[in-house]
This record gives sequence, C-alpha cells and structure tokens, in this order.
Amino acid sequence: MKKFLRWIALGALSVLTCAMLFACTPSNLEKAESKMEDAGYKVETTTENLNIDGCVGMIVANKTSGSILGGDLKTYTIYAYLFDSKDSAKAYADSQEDNIITGTPTQDGKWVYWGSEEAIGDFTD
Repeated sequence: MKKFLRWIALGALSVLTCAMLFACTPSNLEKAESKMEDAGYKVETTTENLNIDGCVGMIVANKTSGSILGGDLKTYTIYAYLFDSKDSAKAYADSQEDNIITGTPTQDGKWVYWGSEEAIGDFTD
C-alpha cells in the first residue's frame, strides 16, 4: 500500500510540474509580444504613460477570423498589464473587480488580463 501511495504522489508531482512548465503566462513584455504574434495576433505594447501604480507595461493583442460578408467574422482580443510585483498586480485586479466595461480581470502572477476566451488561452498556453 505504501508503494502504491508513493507512485500516486510521484504521478501527481509530475503532472503539477508539467502544468507549471507548459501552461504559464510570459515572463516579460517582449516574450508576450512574440508569443501573441506567433499565434497570429496584431500586437501593440507600451511602457509609457500608464498611470497605474506598479505597472511596468501593457500589451493589447487582436486577431480576426472569418469575413463580414460570410457573416462569420470573429474578433479575439486580450488586454494585459504587467506589474513590478504580484502585490501590485493583486491590488490593481482587486480595484477592477466591478468594472462593467472591461469585466472581471484575471490576476496571474505579475500579470492582470482580460479579454476573449480564445485570446486568453493563447496568452496563457
């Protein structure tokens, strides 16, 4: 029984390690920009005039598919702010929880982001 429990624990640890390595947000703006461009998004980044405490940069990425004439036009967008610390990111995310324009943001480490489900998936994969 002990051997079985060790194998279960080792398997769980392996899965957790893989998840941490392969499903994560980029570590900086340059990597975020490259990642989203590789996924087919038009990307804009800035580090100036952000006026948000602790924010060191912002990325906006957009991608469209389909056509207007075909009636199947879809737009995927993400807005993501990078902060100097997890605490600054959490404070900003908490202050935006009831924002009816942007919706509830997601705080992931030093990033705070929101947008379409597909764009968030591309950003965090």
